[in-house]
Amino acid sequence: MSMATAWRSCGLMAALLVLAPQARASSFTLTVGRVGADTVEVLTHLVEISPGVFTATGTAGEPGVFDLAFDFRLEGDPSISGSFTLVNLSGAEQTFSVSASLGGIAAIPAPTLMGGSFGDLTYTDLNQDGLVRVATVGGAFFYQALIDGSSVQDLGQFDLGPTSGVLPKQSFGVPIPSASGPGVTTSIGVDFPAFSLTAGDQVTTPFEFVVVVPEPASAALLALGLCVLARAGRRR
Repeated sequence: MSMATAWRSCGLMAALLVLAPQARASSFTLTVGRVGADTVEVLTHLVEISPGVFTATGTAGEPGVFDLAFDFRLEGDPSISGSFTLVNLSGAEQTFSVSASLGGIAAIPAPTLMGGSFGDLTYTDLNQDGLVRVATVGGAFFYQALIDGSSVQDLGQFDLGPTSGVLPKQSFGVPIPSASGPGVTTSIGVDFPAFSLTAGDQVTTPFEFVVVVPEPASAALLALGLCVLARAGRRR
């Protein structure tokens, strides 16, 4: 291969990296589960606030059992963030799960950069009976960041109470996003798989999970740098 041809190949490689397709999103799923009951899929309405950026807000629940209020922001880059407030309306401690998933994402090759967090988590003795407890159950982590349904990062194991309080924010990939991550085939999500909450009490959880493609300009410079190194090697 001539040097001119080699440099043209390098330029093409850099251009392809710069022009790599951006992620998009086309579906959102929110579910709430309880031990001993069927998982409930919450109906959500997405509002586009700018190109490729959506919000989903609302409430859901079952009388005398639980109430959920949520406020999420979804981006096709992709990222998912926001908060949810869960109230145990029953007369007994219950174990819950909450899961949010952003699907229909255009495939993103590895490597990616990712980061996320939950908290400050607020737990409240809402019924003022002098006791509130929120705890992870059965060795589960409170927060799981998911790519294509598989956990890529777990955060938080705790047993909080007996009075109202705040658990400080826990994060990974700080500054967000900076942790090395895998490629994305179709979806990202955040799962809160198993946590208990005492009767009549409330927990509020802000959270986020972000996955990005490395900056196109950086990727192009990397490709050109590799070509320069290869050329220098041939000269030697």
